[in-house]
Amino acid sequence: MTKPSVDSAKATFDIWYDARNKHLPSSKQDSLWTIVSGLREKVIIQRIKFVESYPDAYISLYLFKKDVIKGYHPISPERLNIIYNKLSNNLKETDLGKSVNKYIQKQLSLTVGHILPNFSFSTDKGQHFEVPLSFKNKKLILLCFWSKGCAPCIRKIPTLKILNEKYESKGLRLISISTDLTADIWLNSLNKYQMPWLQTCDLPAYVQGDKIQNILDVTSFPQYFLIDGTGKLVYQNTELNDDEDLSMLQKLLENQLL
Repeated sequence: MTKPSVDSAKATFDIWYDARNKHLPSSKQDSLWTIVSGLREKVIIQRIKFVESYPDAYISLYLFKKDVIKGYHPISPERLNIIYNKLSNNLKETDLGKSVNKYIQKQLSLTVGHILPNFSFSTDKGQHFEVPLSFKNKKLILLCFWSKGCAPCIRKIPTLKILNEKYESKGLRLISISTDLTADIWLNSLNKYQMPWLQTCDLPAYVQGDKIQNILDVTSFPQYFLIDGTGKLVYQNTELNDDEDLSMLQKLLENQLL
């Protein structure tokens, strides 16, 4: 059912990866990545159809976790919960079924309207902060997850610069959280892109305890979490399916800060 789409996605991904390594124009890279994303989404839709068609089969539960929950294409927690509830009670009572339910409930707790877990970090300049405790004087805090190798993340940096310039004095605090694998890669990127707001990297030298990426279960990039001074989530770009220009975020900031 899915092999043709899986094979096509892999082949296109290989072409995109080669184009990125050869530093071909970003427009070509973006076009290839759009194809990859579309094929991956098609695979997930087919997987979901299989799971819902065979709610009593253990393989359905296995594929639900492996390819739908942990797949490349993000699915909203509400949608995951709906799919899970279509599985038989026998499957839900298995160890795998219980662990899947536990994961989904955690995801639901990270959706808009809920208080996010607290975390702390150090910046590239040696400053230490706790979220949200250190920012009680701010109306809103925007957490920006990114990495050097994420083309969509890099494309949005100009938009973030505009938001920071326009709303910082109105009560917005931006915090970029890099998921680069080494501090050198991250610091070189900071020098290149010059982002004049708080910067940290999800590495032990800058984050104590569990990674922030794990705390908020960030699996795709870029991701943006907008919280208020109490830590309540008021916006999340993938949950709300915001567009490339972050139009929903921009409208929300305009309504709340101007």
